[in-house]
Amino acid sequence: MINEIGWYRMNSVKIGSIIYIGSTEITATIKQIKKNGLQLVEKASHSIGIGKEAFETGKISSEKVDRIVEIVSNFKQLSLEYGAERIVLFASTAIRESENKYYIRDRLYQETGIVLEIVSDSELKNIIFMSNLKVLKDADYLKNNAIITFIGSGNLGIAFYEDMSINFLQNILIGTIKLYEIAKNADKYSDKMNIMVKEQLYTYFNFLPTFLPKSNIKDFIVTGRTLDTLKVLCHADDKGDISFISKPGLEDFYNEIVALNADSIAIKYDLNREFANELVIATIVIENLLEMTEAETIAVPNIFFFDIVFYEMMLPKLYEEIRTLFYGYAIESSKKLAQMYKSYGKHIEFVEEVASAILKKLSKNNRFKEKEIIYLKIAVILHNIGKYINPDKHYLHSSYIIQKTDIIGLSEQDRMMISLIVKYQSYLLPSEKDEEYAQLSPVEKISVSKLSAVLRLADALDKNYSQKFKNIHIKQQKGLLVVEVESKTNTYIEQIKFNEYCDFFKEVFGIEVKLVIKRGI
Repeated sequence: MINEIGWYRMNSVKIGSIIYIGSTEITATIKQIKKNGLQLVEKASHSIGIGKEAFETGKISSEKVDRIVEIVSNFKQLSLEYGAERIVLFASTAIRESENKYYIRDRLYQETGIVLEIVSDSELKNIIFMSNLKVLKDADYLKNNAIITFIGSGNLGIAFYEDMSINFLQNILIGTIKLYEIAKNADKYSDKMNIMVKEQLYTYFNFLPTFLPKSNIKDFIVTGRTLDTLKVLCHADDKGDISFISKPGLEDFYNEIVALNADSIAIKYDLNREFANELVIATIVIENLLEMTEAETIAVPNIFFFDIVFYEMMLPKLYEEIRTLFYGYAIESSKKLAQMYKSYGKHIEFVEEVASAILKKLSKNNRFKEKEIIYLKIAVILHNIGKYINPDKHYLHSSYIIQKTDIIGLSEQDRMMISLIVKYQSYLLPSEKDEEYAQLSPVEKISVSKLSAVLRLADALDKNYSQKFKNIHIKQQKGLLVVEVESKTNTYIEQIKFNEYCDFFKEVFGIEVKLVIKRGI
């Protein structure tokens, strides 16, 4: 989640500034608190085309780096003049994919004193979707199943909203600039470009119907850099926090531009050529996704992508509410993933109940964070998904799937932590010989070890998936954790596995653990 980025423990401020280095421009947005909300103080932008260069050459030229440093320095001064108490500097796709990103980061720090936060694709999508959901919920808009989409210069984010939760998220590392680079050979034949982009999109979108909400999709929500311009050109209806582009309005604009190349579009609508390219591609993307819905309008939240970071800076209590909501989305999305891999059922519910009870009892002497509780919950939900691939060493397959699957509300590092907890659910133990474990910080290593030790014990009590134990009670005495259960059936395999896992539990927590079975009559 975004609280991984590093400023969340600071005291809240009244005026803040966010500078964002995008693929085609650098922006500075300054906001202040007003009546328990945010008010825009100033917004400035400066064009700088680094995305195409980064994607084609793998680097950003020294001339462009000089310009980046100059613009950021000017925006820092502007922010200070408006009284900004904190300045956050972000970059995403273009700089993240540049081989010289760390040199750029160092130069910015040396010359401006600001630490550049290079956010991952999944972190960026979480930030954007959290900002969107805040506006949509405040406007009481989200009442139907919906597709929520972010169209970036270097990536696309697609989420499905169903039953009051985001149950699916896909980050696709191809955006308007990359799509144009693929189709640019057809640019002079504009109708061919449309076909090429559509066919390229099909390779990414053809799997989406598998995850679509079961009932009809009534709403389609889109954000992205090109949307402010698209709203004007499609004569959107501005309703304050949300603007609405009608389906006929989009279709009319689409039919206008599909017969034009980028130069003609740039001249007709007074745009620079590079932005005209992005606008064409974004319109084709929207038109393709709109076909998957029954929506008659396209909702465009009138937000700054990083508004949620302003809430974290300036209104932390409101931010906590949104973060908790997204943790819930992460859990629901994980359940849907488990169902897709045919691994969600009574076994998962049983293990979750036991693991939660153990963790709650251990919390008296261990300071588990809210995020660690979520890690364990999701690890339990997903620990068996690898059996869909192969029951043999399924823990490795489960771990891999978790690492490679986008889950709303979770960053890449979050998924790595959960994947390791799952990886160590049975035969394997955390070890510095494991490269993935070795790369963790000392705090993260302890967290993975403790949570995997809890998962192992909970899973051991249902090894044959029969839920043999009832009335589970966890008691803690000095130096001893007692797991008290009732059963009238044969529990040999569960007892053997539980006892096998006790040594690692003691090594991690420093206390013995004992299984007490009441047999009854």
